[in-house]
Amino acid sequence: MFAILGFIITIFLVVSVHEAGHYIAARCAGVRVLCFSVGFGRPLWQYKANNGTQWQVGLIPLGGYVKMLDERAGPVDEDVKHLAFNQASLLWRSIIVLAGPLSNFIFAFLIYVGIAMVGYVSVVPYVTEVTENSLSDINGLKVGDKIISVNNKPIETLRDWHFAIMDLSGSNNQEINLVISRDNNYKNISLITKWPSVQGQNFDANEHLGLNLGLKSLPPVIDKVMDNGPAIKSGLEPGDIITAINGQPIIFWSDAVNIIQNNPMTLLDIEIVRDSQPYNFSLMPYGREDDASVGFAGLQVVQSQQWKDLAFKRSHLGILQAFGDGLSKTYETTIFMIKGVGRLLTGRYGVETISGPVTVAQVAGEAVVLGLLPFFSFLALINISLGFINLLPIPMLDGGHLLYNLIEAIKGSSLSLKTQNLGFALGVVILLSLMALAFYNDLTRLFLGIT
Repeated sequence: MFAILGFIITIFLVVSVHEAGHYIAARCAGVRVLCFSVGFGRPLWQYKANNGTQWQVGLIPLGGYVKMLDERAGPVDEDVKHLAFNQASLLWRSIIVLAGPLSNFIFAFLIYVGIAMVGYVSVVPYVTEVTENSLSDINGLKVGDKIISVNNKPIETLRDWHFAIMDLSGSNNQEINLVISRDNNYKNISLITKWPSVQGQNFDANEHLGLNLGLKSLPPVIDKVMDNGPAIKSGLEPGDIITAINGQPIIFWSDAVNIIQNNPMTLLDIEIVRDSQPYNFSLMPYGREDDASVGFAGLQVVQSQQWKDLAFKRSHLGILQAFGDGLSKTYETTIFMIKGVGRLLTGRYGVETISGPVTVAQVAGEAVVLGLLPFFSFLALINISLGFINLLPIPMLDGGHLLYNLIEAIKGSSLSLKTQNLGFALGVVILLSLMALAFYNDLTRLFLGIT
């Protein structure tokens, strides 16, 4: 349900913004707009404005269009020929075409500006897991290390880390120079790796390096003990510090959670410190109601203000700083997409990495559940994606029309109608092939679990 709702809201907003760009530019150019449609197929709703434009919402929510008066599409009365798209100057035709993708980029920018002004919380990247004998383990990375920079690029949030490490994994750069903070001291760590030549949908750069990053690890101090849970029955109390379970030292709260979750209905020996005195207790975790294979003890951890200050970066920017933040995020995401397409074309990324509307719906649904800020962040990303894809020089897309206009500007005359139609036919084949591949990948992941 959330996936469907998120998908409909996302597509409606993204397509409306895109087509609104075309519509506004056409009106500014004096071109008559016959129809503004969000969605294809039979209209579910329609309204005809006084200026003659029909506004409608189509049955199939996979795009939209702005239909303009155009002599190439059919006969046009002599008294309104000056309102036809084909009669507009080359500059105005190019502006009308470019306005759609540009609107998506502007909308994404405004979303990022709004988020920055409202304020948001980002996770500071700490190492939460290091795989034994992995590249990270061999080179000295430890749980609790804070990532400061990657190849001289400052890393302040998990988003910074993901962008940096994905960028490196898609290149031929095999050296990763990290600066980390450990016990208030800076340390340089160099990782030399050979990235896979082809990276599929299931490729995980963190897994390849042998680490996980996330929230700063919490100390194993109990904050609350739930009524009628296993922990309260065993005698554990708020303020207890867990030091070992079954003889295994507990350094962080996550260590205790992993052992408890992996041992449902198993008697565990818990060593704790209470009021500076050591104690031993026996604890048998229940199986969780929704998944009996996962242990549950009924404990909550202390989250001190000091820990929160270290674990999260809080941003609340003024309007000028927010504009800079919006420009930076829009630019960074666009460059990342350009590199991604380049790596797809060169075979660095496998074709299974191409996703379609089913994946968009799934992610949109997850974003809706997480809240407004995650959803708007996702909406900004989709706007940039649509704007960028439409600028690709493929006939039928806005980029294809701009390519035709560029040829016309250089040549001094437009391409013949036959050549244009041949290009459009080729564009249809390319787009249908990409859509079929995207649907295939979506359905394969959804029903067969194949990545």
